[in-house]
Amino acid sequence: MTVDGVTHEVITGKLISIVDEMAIVLARASMSPVVYEVLDFACGLCDGRGDLVAQTNGITIFTGTFSRQVHFIIGRFGGDMRPGDVFLTNDPFEGGTHACDFAIIRPIFVAASIIAYAIAVAHLLDVGGAVAGSLPPDATSVFQEGLRLSGIRLARDDKLIEDVIRIVTENVRLPVLVMGDINAELAAVRIAERRVLEAVECYGAATLDGTFRRLIASSEGVLADHHIAIRHYADAETLALGAYRIVMHDFGPANPKSQAAAQRLVGLYEAWGRPDQAAKFRTRAVTAPAA
Repeated sequence: MTVDGVTHEVITGKLISIVDEMAIVLARASMSPVVYEVLDFACGLCDGRGDLVAQTNGITIFTGTFSRQVHFIIGRFGGDMRPGDVFLTNDPFEGGTHACDFAIIRPIFVAASIIAYAIAVAHLLDVGGAVAGSLPPDATSVFQEGLRLSGIRLARDDKLIEDVIRIVTENVRLPVLVMGDINAELAAVRIAERRVLEAVECYGAATLDGTFRRLIASSEGVLADHHIAIRHYADAETLALGAYRIVMHDFGPANPKSQAAAQRLVGLYEAWGRPDQAAKFRTRAVTAPAA
């Protein structure tokens, strides 16, 4: 569906206000200072295909992975989702960053179809592992970094799955704070659902989806002819895109970084070039020689 320019801009502003409200809810509801003071989190909205259409002004390292993590959940649960479902993942091998960064994903339904996905990612103070804080500097395995919950269902019919909650609380050092922050993320994706459905009621699902498609198309146009090059060094990766450079240092024992790092560079480039639009973190070409 083609959306006129005025309606497109109004809905785009609505999407930005939704993700900003998600961030406010998450920060105010959280229980740990790494979230409510350091603001080590980010929130976003993906369309029904899992592609990012709006993100709050949060941690760019998170926003660059939103689509990848939502696509992972779609691939695993796509045929088994219904209203009231919430999913959790923190797998660095499936789009995540490291074990401490929990992604909470909620599909948003209109009738029997998914119109969007709300996602919130926050750094939790501790997720188990070899040392308090779950960032052992001498780790030799990803398993020393704590719980790796690779795409699991956290809630069904808006009720937390108690078996999953017990796995989390029995394997972290600060269960009250960790659950407090998980609940804050749950609140953020729930308020997103409420606001998206308000937009559907006002403008219709087809108009909203048309706006999603136009946002992605315009954002992709910015990067249509760009190529990303990655050079490996002993302890870092250097990425180049246009006039921008990023050096990515390894901070974990087993975190795959090349793909996610490329997505983040694209996100930074698009954010600087088109601050008024959400961008799809899709790369046209990536060269990554063996380390």
